[in-house]
Amino acid sequence: ASVQVIESLFNNNEASVRGSAISTTGSYTLTLQDSSFVDNEARLGGPIFLSENGNYVDRGGNTASGNVARLGPNCDGVYYSTGIIRCERFGGGSPPATASTPMPTSIAPSPAPTPFEPFGCQPVDTIHPCNDSITSWDALRIAIASARPGATLNMCGSLTKSSSDNVIFILHKQIRLNCKQGPCLISGAGAHFDVRGTSVVTFQDFTFTGATQQSLHFESGTNHAICNCRFVRNKNSNAVERGAAIIAEEETSVTVENSEFEGNEASGGAAIFVNGGVVTVSDSTFTQN
Repeated sequence: ASVQVIESLFNNNEASVRGSAISTTGSYTLTLQDSSFVDNEARLGGPIFLSENGNYVDRGGNTASGNVARLGPNCDGVYYSTGIIRCERFGGGSPPATASTPMPTSIAPSPAPTPFEPFGCQPVDTIHPCNDSITSWDALRIAIASARPGATLNMCGSLTKSSSDNVIFILHKQIRLNCKQGPCLISGAGAHFDVRGTSVVTFQDFTFTGATQQSLHFESGTNHAICNCRFVRNKNSNAVERGAAIIAEEETSVTVENSEFEGNEASGGAAIFVNGGVVTVSDSTFTQN
């Protein structure tokens, strides 16, 4: 059996036991190329944990930094469970762990995570600068994936999602996406953002237009906020699907404040389709949806 990882980013992932980014059991061969592992955390093994029968192939271009193994030692690379700790690092990593360190015989339960305080709608951000590197759809995807918990990403301009661009998945992220210097127009066909896992996300001061599925899809997570945003002429082109601007699935909660919905089209719930979630709307207008 084999696992191949090419041109990928693993950032801020956490495992309660071992291998915060990748963990294998049995006779697996792991091949890595041009991939990065940043600020991942586990009890054992840092970002990658291979079983004692595992093999590792490094095709180059891989980097690692800031990864943590709470039971130590830290391994910014590949950790082998062969009865003693063996760390094979790749570029950007810290020095290898001491080969004579014995494997822990037991693992204490992980401490409960610190609750995250939701952002909600806030005044214009005057602290964080514009993120000038966000100049394309892929650049935005990378910025979100690499953002630390509680980060604010300030955009200062518009982005267009091309026909070849995929929806941006926001997974297990606590993040505020803010338009500091507008207009910030998010446009393009397909779906724009899909929020999943334990994410807590705020969108503030954006205009979303041109989606042909739904602009914002909240699959899971709570305390999401949409502040001072406009949803204009989004059209779910699937005749049987509902929701063109916002979809809130079961076990989600979304607050919408001071926002506008105009000219959105779908078979039902053109502006907001609530599929078991909890949505609170205040000071907003809905026109010709």
